[in-house]
Amino acid sequence: MKRTRRSRSGQSSFLPVLKDTFMGPDRMPGRDTHAKVGRPLSSRKPIHVCFRSKHAKGRRTMLGLNKIKVDRLVARISKRFGIKVQKYANVGNHLHLVVKLPGGTMTARRQYQKWIRLLTSRIAFDIGGGKKNRPFTDDTGKKTKFWDAIPFSRVVHGLRGWKDMDRYVLKNELEAQGVPKDLAITMARDLFYSSRFVGRAAG
Repeated sequence: MKRTRRSRSGQSSFLPVLKDTFMGPDRMPGRDTHAKVGRPLSSRKPIHVCFRSKHAKGRRTMLGLNKIKVDRLVARISKRFGIKVQKYANVGNHLHLVVKLPGGTMTARRQYQKWIRLLTSRIAFDIGGGKKNRPFTDDTGKKTKFWDAIPFSRVVHGLRGWKDMDRYVLKNELEAQGVPKDLAITMARDLFYSSRFVGRAAG
């Protein structure tokens, strides 16, 4: 049976434990937000990136009218840094992207860092309402960060990596539509292997 990674809240993430994965530390009081290990990146294989915000709800959701803004930011900033977006899913409070980085190892790492820094900050400003020299505040007026953690990323290895990623994103899309988590996991597995979704992983 394939193992799954448990989140810090104790819940299964539905993604199997895989190599070349980076999980950014949560932005919680007393917890260091700086990574202690290098982020695995590849200039040859696709990279699955995910960033999440518990504040992205209500007027700050990344869906609805804000979806247009987010989609445009993703497209424009990715093009600016030569990042090819192979897959993209916006599920309201977090984004999933599978990207191909440009150039060799050093160029890929440099462009990734510029890309992720600008993209996350622009979304936080445009959707979260943060401003330069004016920190983001939550609904109670408390100063905080828009994003929950440093973005998650992992190198996608082969067809199995694509299948795991696609099934996980589909499960998240179902949850965004109000489907309970346990049911979403079952539905995602069944839908993915049905004739409707077969072949998506190779896209």
